[in-house]
Order: sequence, then C-alpha cells, then structure tokens
Amino acid sequence: MQITSEKILLVEGVDDQAMFKKLIEKLEFSNIQIIIYEGKSQLKNYLNLLQKQNEFEKVTTIGITQDADNDPILALDRINCDLKSIDLDFPKSIDDMNYFQEKNGKRVGIFLLPSLNKPGSLEDLILESIKSNLANNQLIQLIEECIEKIKNSYPSDNCTGTNGIFGVSPRESKSKCLGIFMATWKPNKSIKEAIESSYINFDSNSWDELKKFIKLIYDN
Repeated sequence: MQITSEKILLVEGVDDQAMFKKLIEKLEFSNIQIIIYEGKSQLKNYLNLLQKQNEFEKVTTIGITQDADNDPILALDRINCDLKSIDLDFPKSIDDMNYFQEKNGKRVGIFLLPSLNKPGSLEDLILESIKSNLANNQLIQLIEECIEKIKNSYPSDNCTGTNGIFGVSPRESKSKCLGIFMATWKPNKSIKEAIESSYINFDSNSWDELKKFIKLIYDN
C-alpha cells in the first residue's frame, strides 16, 4: 500500500484490480497505481493511512471506484463521507458531479460501477460487454434459464448467510458471470481468472465510459 505514483486509483477488490489493469494496458497508459482498499467499509481507513504517508503530498490525482449496488446516491454519499475525513469531500449530487473536481491541490474523481447513475456492480458491466457479442446470446440465455430454475428450487431465504447451502447469490449478476465463465474450454473459478484469461472483450463499447474515466486520471 506504499504510494509509488502521483496518480492513484482506489478499487474495492481483486476483480476490480484485474479489470483496471487490463483497461490501463489496453489504453497503453502507465504511472497509474492501483490500490485495493478491501471493500466499502475499509475505504475510510485506507484514505487515512494513505494521507499519513509522506508521498501523499506528491499525489496529484485520486480516482475512486465502487459498486453502486442498489442506490447510486447512497454509494456516492458513503464515499463522500469517507473523503471528508481527509478533507477531500465531493459534491453530493450525481447530477452535479463531473468526473473530477479539485480540492486542496488534488484532483478527485469517483466512478460508480456499472456507470455513474445506474444501480448495479462490476459484474453488470461485464455482462453488458459479453452481451455486446451476439454469438454469446444463446449461452447467456441458457445460464439465465438455469439460474431461474435454481431460484425456484432454492428460495433465497434458504441460502443467504450460510456456507454449504445451495442457491443463487443476492448478487445475481455475479452468479450469471461465473456461470458463463465456467462454461468455457478452461473453466474460470473467479471473475479475476476470467479477466486474466482474456474471456472479456475490452474493445466493447460497454467500457467506453470507464476508459474515459481512466484517461482523465492519466492526462492530468
């Protein structure tokens, strides 16, 4: 977690890290340091730890990404509250929010996955990119039908919070992604594996908004 660049990108977990690494390579950018903050509840702690480093004074740009989940406004308020702890808080309205704003000599940007004003997660964005290839539609349809059958056979109240009980995760888009990536010549057990095995098409237009966000980190 040592700061090694003037431009840092804070991401939730290893899947996000793998995705952004591929996108940054795709754009042929360098000098953007990706730091995992290990989940929403830990962002504030990581921001405070980063601020205490001497190298933090040299940081010019901070990008933060996070899943919007069910409520983009709530997600933005949560990040804003965490940023306030180091006096880098952000506008509270998504409608008024640009990608980046400057405060106390640092440019701060927030990107809520899958996009700025939509509920969802990284997995929703991945699904969108997979669906952009019409050749995948039959496989996706089969996976979705399978998930519906599982949901009918194993109600969600019987499978949440207990290891070893079958059912569909409350994050249904992740179940769909993993189902698709297991149906490959070399099955992938995680989103990270699928990204690193090049099963995701990062040339799809689905990634354009996120590429723009990365470009704004790199260019300034």
